[in-house]
Amino acid sequence: MRTQRAHFQLRQCVPALNTLRYLAPLPLAIAAMAVASRWGFHIPNLPGVLLLPLAYSAYRGGLVIGLIAAAMHIVNSAVFFSLPGHLFEYESDNLQRTLVIVVVAAVMATMLGTLRRKSDQSLRKLKVAEQDLRRLNFKLEERIEERTAELVKIAQHDGLTGIANRSVLLARMAEVLSRPPGAGFCFFLLDLDLFKTVNDSLGHPVGDELLKLVARRLSACMRETDVVARLGGDEFAILTTADGDQREHATLTANRLLEVVAAPYELDEHHIDIGTSIGIALGPEHGTDPDQLMKCADLALYKAKAEGRNTYRFFEAAMGTEAADRRALQIDLRAALRNDEFELLYQPIVDINTEQIASIEALVCWRHPRRGLVAPADFIPLAEETGLINPIGQWVLRKACHDAVGWPSHVKVSVNLSPIQFRKISPLSIFCEALTDSGLPPERLEVEITESVLLEGSAENIDTLHRLRLMGISIVLDDFGTGFSSLSYLRMFPFDKIKIDRSFVHELANSADCSSIVAAVAALGRSLRISTVAEGVETEEQLVLVRAAGCTHAQGFLFGRPCPAAELKFQRQSNAKGEAA
Repeated sequence: MRTQRAHFQLRQCVPALNTLRYLAPLPLAIAAMAVASRWGFHIPNLPGVLLLPLAYSAYRGGLVIGLIAAAMHIVNSAVFFSLPGHLFEYESDNLQRTLVIVVVAAVMATMLGTLRRKSDQSLRKLKVAEQDLRRLNFKLEERIEERTAELVKIAQHDGLTGIANRSVLLARMAEVLSRPPGAGFCFFLLDLDLFKTVNDSLGHPVGDELLKLVARRLSACMRETDVVARLGGDEFAILTTADGDQREHATLTANRLLEVVAAPYELDEHHIDIGTSIGIALGPEHGTDPDQLMKCADLALYKAKAEGRNTYRFFEAAMGTEAADRRALQIDLRAALRNDEFELLYQPIVDINTEQIASIEALVCWRHPRRGLVAPADFIPLAEETGLINPIGQWVLRKACHDAVGWPSHVKVSVNLSPIQFRKISPLSIFCEALTDSGLPPERLEVEITESVLLEGSAENIDTLHRLRLMGISIVLDDFGTGFSSLSYLRMFPFDKIKIDRSFVHELANSADCSSIVAAVAALGRSLRISTVAEGVETEEQLVLVRAAGCTHAQGFLFGRPCPAAELKFQRQSNAKGEAA
C-alpha cells in the first residue's frame, strides 16, 4: 500500500517537472534514487519531491546553494510528512541515509553544473575569438589590397623617379599601334648629355636627384595623355599622339624638350648645366611594332649624339645602313688587331720661340684592306664602345716608345690615353713595361689626357697620374677650353702642359673673344709654370697671334702634317716651311 502511495506521489510531481526550464537535473535525481535503492534505502521512505529541487539548485547555483535548498526541503518535508492523515509517514531513523543521498545528488548536480558553466565560458570565448578572427580577416584583406596596389605601382613605375617604366611604355605603344590606320604618334628617345660627368664628379645622390628633376620637368611639359617613361640610367622615352602633321608636331615637341632639359639646375648648392640628345621615330611610318620603333629611335639618337649632342634627329632609312656599316666596322676592327693593320703617324709640336721640334704626337691610323686609311676620329669612338681601345692603346704605347728611341734626345713622344684605359687596365704596369722594353727614358714620354679622366673616378685616376709623374713622365691636359674646363683641374693636378683647343685658334683673327680666351689661358699657364700649346695652327698669321698671346708651343699643318716615323724631319721648321713653299 505504501508503495502504491509513493508511486502516486511521484506521479503528482510530473507536472512540476514539465515546468522546469532545464531538464538536466532529472538524470541526477534518478541516479540518486538508484544509489539509495542499492544501499537498502527504499524509495517509499524517501521524499521524491526533495531530489528534483535539490538537483536543479545545485546544477544552476553550485554545491552550497544545492545543499541549502535540500535542507529547506528536508525541513519542509519533515513537517509536511508528519501531518496526520498524510500519504506516508517520514521515519526519523532514515534521516542519516536521506542526508547522504541528498549530498550525493548535490555533488553530482554540481559537477554537471560546473561542466555546463565551463562549456558556456568556452562558447563565449569561442564567439569572441570568432569576432576577433573576423576583424583580423578584414584587416588582412585590406592589407592585401594595399600591398597589391603597391606591387602594381612598382611593376608599372620607375622606382627612382616615379614615372612610367619600360613595360608600361611598350604596352601603351602596342595599344596605339592597334588603333585604326591614320592614327599617328611620335616616339622620342632621350639621352642626357654630360650626366655621367655630373654623376661621377658630384656623386650618385646628386645624380639621382638630378634624374628626378628631369623626370618632373618632362612630365610637366607633356600632356596627361602622353606617356613619359624612364628606361634606365639617364635614358628617357616619351610617347605622344600627333595633332595634325606628325613631323611638325614632333619638331615643336623636341625643341620644347631641349629647352626644358637645358634649363639650369640648382642641387645642394651646385649649379648644374646639362643637355639632351633626342632620337625621333614616327609611327606607324617608321615601324608597326614597339621593338622596331625603339630601334629606329635609337639609331636617330646615335646620330644626334654623333653630330654634337643637345640636338634631335629624325630616323632616316640611311641610318639603318650606317648602323650595319658600324657593325661591320666593329668586326673588321677586331680582325685588324690580329692582322696588324694599325700604323702610327706623327705630328710635330714646336717651340714657338725657337721653332724647333720639342715633341711629337703619335696618332694611330687604321690601314683598312678595303676602306683604305681610316682616321682616328672614325674608329676610336667605336673602339672605346667595344673595349678594343685597351689592346689598341697598349700597341700604340709600345710602338711609339720604340720609334722615339731613335729620335734626337731632346725630342719627346706624346701618346693619348683614353678614360676607358684608366677604367679597364693598370696604366702603371703598361707604361713600365713599354719603357723597359724600348729603353726610352721616362723623361722623354708625354701622356695626353682629357678632362674626362679627372671626372671618371677622379681620386683613383689622379693618384695614378701622380705616380706616372713621379716616374718622370710628363702629363698634358688636352682640348682645354671645351667641355667643363674647370680651373679646379689645374689646382687638382700639376700638369706639365695645357693644349688649347683648335676651335679657339681657328677664330683668332676674327673673334676678339677667342683672342682674349687664348691670352688668358696662356697667362694662367705662365703663372702656374705650365707650358701652353696652341693646336690647329695652319697659317703664319695664326702663329703670330698665338705667339703674341703668350703661348709657348704650337701644333698644326703649318709645321707638318701627320706622317710615318721614317718621314720625320728634325731640322729647323723655318727652313722646312721655306722648302715646302
